[in-house]
This record gives sequence, structure tokens and C-alpha cells, in this order.
Amino acid sequence: MTSVPESGRTVRYDHDDEEQRFRAAAAAGEEQAWSCLGWHLLQQPGRELDAEQAYRAALAAGDADALFNLAWLISGQPGREAESVALYERVLVAGDMDAWRNIGLVLSRMPGRATDDERATRRAIEHGNLAAWMDLGSLLAGQLRTVEAEGAYLEAIAAGETDAYHRLAMLLAGQPGREREVEQALCDAVVCGDRDARITLGLRLVCTTGRRRDALVEYRAAVADGHDRAWLILAVVLASTLVDPDEDADLAFLAEVPDVAPELEDSYREAIESGDDSAWIDLGMLLALQQRRDEAEHCLRAAVQAGETDMLMPIAMLIGMQPGGRQEAERTLRLAAYAGVEEAQLLLGALLSDQPGREDEAEEAFRTAIDCGMDCAWAALGTLLARQPLRMRERREAIERSALEWWEA
Repeated sequence: MTSVPESGRTVRYDHDDEEQRFRAAAAAGEEQAWSCLGWHLLQQPGRELDAEQAYRAALAAGDADALFNLAWLISGQPGREAESVALYERVLVAGDMDAWRNIGLVLSRMPGRATDDERATRRAIEHGNLAAWMDLGSLLAGQLRTVEAEGAYLEAIAAGETDAYHRLAMLLAGQPGREREVEQALCDAVVCGDRDARITLGLRLVCTTGRRRDALVEYRAAVADGHDRAWLILAVVLASTLVDPDEDADLAFLAEVPDVAPELEDSYREAIESGDDSAWIDLGMLLALQQRRDEAEHCLRAAVQAGETDMLMPIAMLIGMQPGGRQEAERTLRLAAYAGVEEAQLLLGALLSDQPGREDEAEEAFRTAIDCGMDCAWAALGTLLARQPLRMRERREAIERSALEWWEA
């Protein structure tokens, strides 16, 4: 059996992950069966209450680990943070010092508990939980205690917590003159296997004069690594042409991206003729990467007509690359957002943020993307807020939130 998600306890069991088997095992008095059932139920959205009942039954049956798991389950439910902390404190009384880190994580989400959060996190470190150095770094960064935060992240890295490289990079990104250190930290994160760091690195490079080719290298590597949103790097490369059309020539190398035989285009066209509407997408993307923009736009519009509304996104980018196409690109992105394409709000915000006087609209788009569940929009919001000196605390919060997940903007 696999482990409970982050900071939960691993519960192992030899039976299949089927509810009835777990219930039968629990009824027969098998050790840890209730805890196994709780974990199984957690994998099913909407069954958190059933999982809680299973953990409470495990606790009543004398399963000591169930207390930790119950506290972890409750900690993820808004409004029950205090209850979770109380359960973790019982875990501490039982002698399990690992609970200190979890207490700190819960307190970090409770207003006015920053001091208690820091105390709990430092206690976790004192008891040997070196992963808590990363938590401490995030806490200190959120309080603008940047020197201490940097030290904490370096301690985490020294302890083998390589995820701290990405957070360190995001911390340093807000400090002028440390661009090389930011890039180095992201490169280190990539070497350590952080797939999201490659996305962050690529998008930093695309915003750096003369580094677009390097950005595309990172994009291609991310695609090869299977990152499901790596296409956003290419989107930014293309969209950046809106800011400075004179740099369009620098994008000629994009024509070299698809190393495919001409027969591939013929196969897509044959598929379309045979009634496969999805081939419009493949053909459109191929033509776009070959800089055959008008043909690509025609194919992608055909895909939209066939019900593939997601293709409004690349259509907007293709339109935006044309002289005077910014306004039409904006309308297309708004249409995509109305059609339910969540990523459209992110790119709409990016488009608006480059237009003086439209910062409020850009912020609204980024926040809408966040509300739709796109945590990557936090970093885009942080970048926007960085231009407003009186909102630096909000900017720090946004950047920190993005570092906790992954960054694509």
C-alpha cells in the first residue's frame, strides 16, 4: 500500500484496496484495518467524513498511529485547524516529536499564529526533522526576514532537502543584483529532479534579453520530461513578440523545432478528410511551429468549430503575433475564458499587464485564474505587484505561494 499524502503516516496492509475487504478485516479485529480503510476512503473525493470515522474507529481500537492520521486529515479542512493542533499535541504527549512539524504547518494557515508557528517549526528542527528548515524558510520569507529565510533554505539544502533550491530561487528573485544566483539555484533544482524548476527557469530566461533560445531549450526539455504545462513557455515566447515586434526575427529558429518528415503533414490532412476532426489540432500545431501562421490559424479555428474550445488559446497567440493583433488577441482570450478555458485568464492577465493603465484588469484576470485553481497564477500576480512599491508584502505572499507549488509565470 502506498503512503498517505504529505506529512501523513504510512499505513501498510497486504489486502487489496477495496472497502469491503477492509471493513471485513476490521470487523474480524485485524490490526490497523480501520486505518487502512481510512486511507482507502481518502482516495475517493467527497468521502473525508467516512475516512474520519474510520480513523476514529481505529483510535478506539487502540491503533496509536490513527491519532496522527486523524490530525492530518482534519488539518486540511478549513475551520478545523485548532482541532487538528489539539490532536497533534496529544501525539506529542504520546512521545512522537514528528508532530511538531505538522503543528507548524497547520499554524502557518492560522491568522495571528506566526510566533507559535515559528516556535513549533524550530522545535521540529531541534528534534531532528531537518525538512522543517524549508518550512522555516517559507515562514521567514513571508515576514520579509529575507536574510534569515535564505539561511534556513541553505540549511535545508545542506540537509538534503533539494526542493529548497526552488524556494531559494524565488526568494532571491526579489533581490536586485542576484539574477545569476537565481538562475544557478534553479539549475541546481533541475539537476536534482525538480521538473517545475525547469518551467520557472525557462520563463525567467524568456524575460531576459537575448536568452529566448535558452528558454526554448528549457521548454523542449520540459516537454521531453512530460511536464503537462510546458507549452506555456512556448506561449510566453510567442506572446513576448507582442511587446517588441522587432524581435520577431529572433524567433525564426522556432521553425527548426519539429524535426518531422513532410509525410506527417500529409497524414494529418488525410485524417481530416476521413472525418477525424482532432487532426485539425495536430496539423495546426505543426504549421504553427513551422511559422505558417495563417494556415495554422485556419486549422485551429476548424478545431474550435468542431468543439475543441481549448484551441482558442493558440489562436489568440497567433493573432497577437501579427501587427496590430493585440486587441483581437485579447478578445479571443476573453472568449476562451468565457468558454471555460482556465488558462485563458492567465494569458489574458499577462497580455494586459504589459499595457500601461490596465494593471487592475490584469490583476483581476490573475486572481480569477487563481480562483479557478491555477496556483501557477500566484507568481504572475507577484510579478505584477512588484511594480507597485506599496504592495510589496502582497507581492511576497504571492511569490511564496507560487514557490510552494510550482511556477509557470
